[in-house]
Amino acid sequence: MTGYFYKTVAITYLEKVLRHAEERLISSPKSRPADILALYQKFIRMEEHRLRIQHRGGAGGREICRGRATLIDVMLRHIHRGAEEFLTDKHGARPHPRLSLLAVGGYGRGELNPFSDVDILFLYEGRSPKPEAFTDEMVQQILYMLWDIGLKVGHASRCIPDTLAHANQDMQSMTAMMEARFLTGNTALFAEFQEQFRLKCLKPHVDDYIRWRMNDQTDRHAKAGNTVFIQEPNIKNGCGGLRDYQNLHWIARVKKGVETTPELESKGLITRSELKQLEAAYDFLMRVRNELHYRAGRPNDTINLNLQGKIADAFGYQQRTVLRRIEVFMKEYYTHARNIFFITNLAAEKLSLSPERQTITAFNFLARLQKKQETIDGFVFRNGIIHAENSSVFREDSFRLIRVFLYQQQRQASLDPELRSLIQSRLGLVDRSFCYSKSARETFRAILESKGQVGRILRSMHEVGFLGRYLPEFGRLTCLVQHEFFHRYTADEHTLQCIEKLDMVLDSKEPLFAKYTPLFQKLENPFVLYLALILHDTGRAENSRHHSDSSAKNAMHIAKRFHLTEEERRQLIMLVDHHLTMSEFGRKRDLCDPAVIREFAQIVRDERGLDKLHLMTFADSQGVGSNTGSDWRELSHWQLYHSTREFLAGSFEQNTHTEDARGALREEVTRLLRPRGEDLADQIDEHFLSMPPRYFLIRSPEQVADDIRLVGKFLHTLGEDTVNALAPVSDWRHYPEAGNSRVTVCTWDRENLFLKIAGAFTVADLNILNAAIYTRRDNIILDTFRVCDTKFAAVTDERDIRLVENTLHRALTDPDFDLVEKIESLRAKRPRPEPLPERFPQRIIVDNHVSAEATMIEIQTADRMGLLFDVLEVFSRLNVDIFLAKISTEKGAALDTFYVTDRTGGKIMDPHYIESIRTGLRRKI
Repeated sequence: MTGYFYKTVAITYLEKVLRHAEERLISSPKSRPADILALYQKFIRMEEHRLRIQHRGGAGGREICRGRATLIDVMLRHIHRGAEEFLTDKHGARPHPRLSLLAVGGYGRGELNPFSDVDILFLYEGRSPKPEAFTDEMVQQILYMLWDIGLKVGHASRCIPDTLAHANQDMQSMTAMMEARFLTGNTALFAEFQEQFRLKCLKPHVDDYIRWRMNDQTDRHAKAGNTVFIQEPNIKNGCGGLRDYQNLHWIARVKKGVETTPELESKGLITRSELKQLEAAYDFLMRVRNELHYRAGRPNDTINLNLQGKIADAFGYQQRTVLRRIEVFMKEYYTHARNIFFITNLAAEKLSLSPERQTITAFNFLARLQKKQETIDGFVFRNGIIHAENSSVFREDSFRLIRVFLYQQQRQASLDPELRSLIQSRLGLVDRSFCYSKSARETFRAILESKGQVGRILRSMHEVGFLGRYLPEFGRLTCLVQHEFFHRYTADEHTLQCIEKLDMVLDSKEPLFAKYTPLFQKLENPFVLYLALILHDTGRAENSRHHSDSSAKNAMHIAKRFHLTEEERRQLIMLVDHHLTMSEFGRKRDLCDPAVIREFAQIVRDERGLDKLHLMTFADSQGVGSNTGSDWRELSHWQLYHSTREFLAGSFEQNTHTEDARGALREEVTRLLRPRGEDLADQIDEHFLSMPPRYFLIRSPEQVADDIRLVGKFLHTLGEDTVNALAPVSDWRHYPEAGNSRVTVCTWDRENLFLKIAGAFTVADLNILNAAIYTRRDNIILDTFRVCDTKFAAVTDERDIRLVENTLHRALTDPDFDLVEKIESLRAKRPRPEPLPERFPQRIIVDNHVSAEATMIEIQTADRMGLLFDVLEVFSRLNVDIFLAKISTEKGAALDTFYVTDRTGGKIMDPHYIESIRTGLRRKI
């Protein structure tokens, strides 16, 4: 049952239930006010439970919301009548001021999710900002009853002039008043308010209101990443959320007087099929929001990772595994949200376009001739907008369907809303012969050869559905959930983000992107690189264990279809097949090992392949949507790039880091230290002779200078105080914009040193994001950590810094100090961390093949305070020595790789020893 009939039946039923209960209560001789309150509480509890059962049974989102609004309507009318009767008896029969009780906001629309606020307005007659005593007492009686019942009520008491003034001062209030619905009280007063609101609020401010609403939508979309396809979407305020649907209704009402969704079609703003898609999408999102409210027991609008599987199960998806159920549920969500996003944006654009940007029609033909315009190939270009000359433009020549995007790129233009709708209606022309045609192939290639201008056009193609029709391999990624925890977007959106990030490299002034600009600018033909990015994740649609293999097969088919040269085909397949290889080498492998560099060089084969893979790796990492720890990732990628380039040039084998490069670094360090009058020549010599080669590969001149100063401070402290010869010194540098601090610790090397430093951070409740450990030949260590506090911010509180330093001092100098016991006692007092979603993969991998010198142990698990300390404690207990540690934290997950040996300095080969390490780590993580 829907609409008026549904509401009438529901009200009749609820009125009957409540009236019967009231009659029984009133007939009781011992009836008290507390009994009335208990009656209402029982009534609302039972009826909301009934609604919850209906929701569990599959009822639509709007049905439940209308049911709750109707339930509150009936109860409010009864409470209002009871308060009026009580006060009339109390004060005697006399004329009372007129008062109307109105529902506003979402409640005014008749849409109340299970835990949404009940927003009401008490509208009273007169012009005074303060109501008369009787009215004020009436309001208080109603509000106290609602609060005692347990409802969360948003309320205001105003006369008509105040209400109108408030609406004109605040567009948010104007929107809420626009939704005002009469509940009970004086109908004439409400009618007067409606007329005054139309004349004094809506009519004079049409353009201002629409501008404000569109700006609000732009801001909301920007906060949501300007995309529907985000991993944890906000169902209310995100792109394609409920607010987008409501926003269209508000501006259509102000501009065109539209009151209902079907009127959007009759006014020519949307088509019949779009109307059906819009209504189905809104109902689905409302149902999901109801589920979020019921599960949280409070308002909740975010479909976070921990809830996705539970919602999929509650909605009855039947796929065999939880991942498949999540995939189907989220794909349905993205499809509906995408429909809301595109349909409402298209309609809103029609409503908000200025006259000179309106679609060409017979009625404005003469006016059009007076404006500067250009007509090419069936399209009219005017004021940066492309229009179709007529509705047969694509039937006359189907290849215009792809050429129009080339024109859009060449002229930096936008597609007219009507043209976008026309393209969508003609996608059936993109058949097999179209996809394999030389004409379409050459046009598509021309688009991908326009360096720095590709992403916007591919997104435009995707939004109207053309890209997936022309490249079915990519089309299968549409709205596809990525089961990798670290991806923020769906597979199709991630791909478009990658391409847009690559575009930015061409002329970006942002330092992170600008480092790659010379590589991209010297690239002669970007076609293969852009095509590789389009295809790199297409294998995810196959649900295969290694999606890169399936993506490479797709690349082989595309190479044949596009008639690529042999060299283009080889590079395309290499880039797609190895799009994760550079990241994996940087995160896991020892980049100072010549065998590792040789292996990577054999993959890229030449400098052109290396440049393209480096650019692709950067774009892919940026397109994920999470940059936590990106500075460390970047350093490792550049280290791998430079070492491989040296290898390809024939110089890497002779010297991992050339004497020229080392000499240039030393000169810069000396220059940085000299202006401060620091006589550190001997210390500079010793430092450059004592540190391992990998140190100089990733340390900047400024960092090396800081380290030399710290070593000098440590040695000076030893000369002053031989009692504390084992005490460390530390240097803290804070980076608030990056949300972390860099801490370097200098002291003598000794057993379990890494463990004790990690423990000191754990005591202070600081999280270790990255770690780099170096030992000089004189047994002085320089260990550098990136850390943050519990709010993922830089550690600027002096108390935290002192706590770390004092704890580490005791751990290294006091033999009676038990650091493990200290940490265990603190943990018992701290709340357990939020678990990562069940789809997050936890892994412990032991590999004896990637290094000639050590065993690699890779750990992937949920990050938490003290995790690194726990891992190191296991290694210490099992006599495992750490040769190299690569610590990384992203999005609440720890990705740690350790190169380890046994106490003899050899690889760990004994299966029983390996299993004991696995068992110990599993228990800790």
